[in-house]
Amino acid sequence: MARVTSKRYADGPMDRHAFNSLLRQPLRGECLAVLLLLAGLAVFSNGCAPDPPAAESNLRLTEDEATIRWTLDDRDRGPILEAMRSIEPDHQPTRRPGPAPHGVRWSDVPDAAHFAAIESEMVILKTEPGRYEAIDQVDEFVFTLRTIDDQPATLIVTRRPEPEIVEVHAVCGLFGDRDDRARELERAFDRKLRAFGRKRAWN
Repeated sequence: MARVTSKRYADGPMDRHAFNSLLRQPLRGECLAVLLLLAGLAVFSNGCAPDPPAAESNLRLTEDEATIRWTLDDRDRGPILEAMRSIEPDHQPTRRPGPAPHGVRWSDVPDAAHFAAIESEMVILKTEPGRYEAIDQVDEFVFTLRTIDDQPATLIVTRRPEPEIVEVHAVCGLFGDRDDRARELERAFDRKLRAFGRKRAWN
């Protein structure tokens, strides 16, 4: 702002008329430059300030906790396994997964029937008992199917003692007269059941 040089202003209070006259005087170049610089600094400091995070954790870690790796990786695999082995140094597994002892498993019957039906161009409409019941308590499965040419079919799988494990019988045709399709379904079921039996599992 303009410098006050009048002795009247310096020695006594400035009245309103004098103050308004002072405000109407043009700004000198140095003052204008200073004001522009201050305004620019204010805008720059506000524009560059980082936005606060949308959500912040109020968890405060101690100095020791801040150095801990909270996610384990491959570097931790060895020490963890060694710690687990040290609990029972002489322990040996009593069972290992392997193929079915007699070539087939009763627990694989529903899956084998599913894939045998696909191979034989049939679809399973109904399974008795239900597909997800406790299979160890089931002694017989009855699968109701439909062929691609709209013929009814039935696959009956009965549980047998070891080493036989299962007994299979299929019927196909409106009057049970499609023996060729029934035998095809039986052979497909046997192949799928033995394929599952070759896979390793806890027998």
